[in-house]
Amino acid sequence: MHVKLTMILFFKTALSQRQNLYFVAYSSRIYVFQPSCGQIIGSRPSLILTPKMARPDAPGYIAPNNPHAINQITVGDLGSDEILLLATDSGNVAAYRIERIFWCIENRRAEDTDPVQVGNGVECFFSEWVTQSAWALAIHKFARMIAVSSNTTTITIFAFALVDNTEVSHVTREGSLSSRAKHPKVHNNEWIHITSITEFLKLRGWSRQRRRSQNIRLSLSGHSANIPNVSFLNCDLDPHGDWLVSTDINNKLLVWRIWERFRPVNYWDFYSGDDDQQYDDLFDE
Repeated sequence: MHVKLTMILFFKTALSQRQNLYFVAYSSRIYVFQPSCGQIIGSRPSLILTPKMARPDAPGYIAPNNPHAINQITVGDLGSDEILLLATDSGNVAAYRIERIFWCIENRRAEDTDPVQVGNGVECFFSEWVTQSAWALAIHKFARMIAVSSNTTTITIFAFALVDNTEVSHVTREGSLSSRAKHPKVHNNEWIHITSITEFLKLRGWSRQRRRSQNIRLSLSGHSANIPNVSFLNCDLDPHGDWLVSTDINNKLLVWRIWERFRPVNYWDFYSGDDDQQYDDLFDE
């Protein structure tokens, strides 16, 4: 008897809040549609994105024959830019500016232009690799930070450099950044990677302004299983991106103070019934 194995491809979708764009992730590509009047979506995409891979040779976790299948996509604000952020089964993570996607669609030479060709004109401003299959994604608008979980049971924080971090806390009542903080510049494309307690203690000893004047990549360890969801507080109550929560498939919810502790500050274990437990400090101050 012959058994036919079929790989199931899951669709992931997202919507822009600024442009009339609908995103569908299918296999290793993202199909971008412009709904017509009445919000009807046609069968032909306006643009097809083939994400840029930081490690194109990275193997897949679920489907080795399709290593760059997209596990998750999300749309959100990063500073003044609305971005499309994606994670793949190979551990690659990439981000695109929605405004650039919209510009490429609007400036195509003809309606029948190959949507893949249109997609090739979209620059990828962020492309990184988190070692294994990446899943959960979160974006912090005011602090310009991205969180990514992977099957390494580690959460990776990417904190983009700011021109003047003291200005990031100047948030108006409407929730928008002050004029000086609206367009923070990235000084370079290198990341300072913090992976150990010793490195973290050194980082914590820096002033906030010095810390946020460069790109910081911070690896958070505390889970013992895969992490399907992460979330920043992401509001004017937390303009510096201090707080993060995460959940794993063993029913644990962890709370982090990203810039203060290398380990979680609290956790809830919904399987064992342990509620509101505080992690012991794993380093001497």
